[in-house]
Amino acid sequence: MCRNATPAELELVHKEDDVTTILVDDDKWDELASDTPQGAYSRKPIMTLCFAMFANSVALTNVFPYAGFMILHYGLTEDETRVGFYAGYLMTSFMAGRLLSSFYCGALSDRIGRKAVIRIGLWSCLVFSIGFGFSPTFAIALSMRLCMGLFNGLTGVAKAAIPEIVPKGPEQQTAMGYVAGMWNAGMVVGPAAGGVLAERPVNSLFRRYPYALPNIFAAGLALLALCVIEAWLPGKTSYAKISDEDKDEEEPAPRRACARAPRTSWLPIGVYCFLSTFSIFYEDCYPLWLLTPRDEGGMGMAVDEIGAVLSATAVFTVAYQFLIFPFISERMPSHILFPTSAGLSAVLMPVAVVIARMKPGAATTWAALIAHNIVYRCAVSNAYTACFCTINNSCATNARGAVNGFAMSVASAFKAVGPSMGASMYAYGLDKAPNGGVGVLAVFGGVGAALGVTALVACKYMGAEYDTPLD
Repeated sequence: MCRNATPAELELVHKEDDVTTILVDDDKWDELASDTPQGAYSRKPIMTLCFAMFANSVALTNVFPYAGFMILHYGLTEDETRVGFYAGYLMTSFMAGRLLSSFYCGALSDRIGRKAVIRIGLWSCLVFSIGFGFSPTFAIALSMRLCMGLFNGLTGVAKAAIPEIVPKGPEQQTAMGYVAGMWNAGMVVGPAAGGVLAERPVNSLFRRYPYALPNIFAAGLALLALCVIEAWLPGKTSYAKISDEDKDEEEPAPRRACARAPRTSWLPIGVYCFLSTFSIFYEDCYPLWLLTPRDEGGMGMAVDEIGAVLSATAVFTVAYQFLIFPFISERMPSHILFPTSAGLSAVLMPVAVVIARMKPGAATTWAALIAHNIVYRCAVSNAYTACFCTINNSCATNARGAVNGFAMSVASAFKAVGPSMGASMYAYGLDKAPNGGVGVLAVFGGVGAALGVTALVACKYMGAEYDTPLD
């Protein structure tokens, strides 16, 4: 059952000169209106989206620290320096699936509501994480990751929902920072959990499937997130606007993905694609670098030591997002926050090689490694947050799901290239320059330079007009 919203209710969702009617579930309007007085917003839906993004990120990234060991387990190669040629495909398969479905998931959320699509995405994390953990062959593992991406439109839809929950202004960037920050926290907790839980032969089942435990953990988080969204996330039946000239018919939605993305969205979507490519390139190479022997420019760590580094990073990253980032968000608009944060991330990428030259096992070495990873993670999180805000501000409310879905589809194509290219180039660099870390420096320095160019382009062409919503 649907009804016409009151003027006060319309103010809570979005405001356009030609909007007179919006369709919303009656049983959810009372909850939304009571929790969200004018000029404020409910924290419950934001925290729900945060947890859903966190669970999704953990399911995606827990494979990072043990991907190389998984390749050895399947017997694809016995040479540790060549595992990168195969490990990248595990991430690429997920991104390939998301490439095929993200636009359609976003457009579907404009029609049936954000909650339904988020629910489907979490179920894909739950079911296919378990399938991946218990995969007996590399081919089945790849198919599980592909299916997880194919049914997972959660990320783009969650970002599209933020402006419909939070009022315009700095609060919207702060809320987006919470959601993006929890995704980034998941990108730390996921690999940390993978490093700690993988290869734990607690019984005969986990000796046979040594990488099932981290995926069971990810599936459990997805199940908990499903329970939370059922309780706290409002559901809307439509986000389409109805004009004064034609109140009986909705605007026909363009069928082509490109047609749903206005020209104003092309620049932030492009910037997002390059940020995604270079950051995931580095994210995929980083655990391989921790695994690489010291005489070849790496840290020479075991899988549990990798998990310890990433776990220590996770604690501060989450604290930063909730305690420090709101202070930054209030003082730095998106068009300044992105190039500043992306530029800092670019500088930090090759610095990792310097840490590998420090004394092995020393407290100062561990402190430098963790501090470097913390600052990098926080900077990348800031860059993603600013980028997400500019994409939302570049389009109208009724197209936001489709635009974010299109952005995710295009970015997934870039992300699908990133891990395979990163792991392959890393393995190639070690093969050609194995001694002294020259190959590692060339790879990390190259990707840092590419991200730096992206930051400069954004600084020049992405101006203050992207700091305020289009409608």
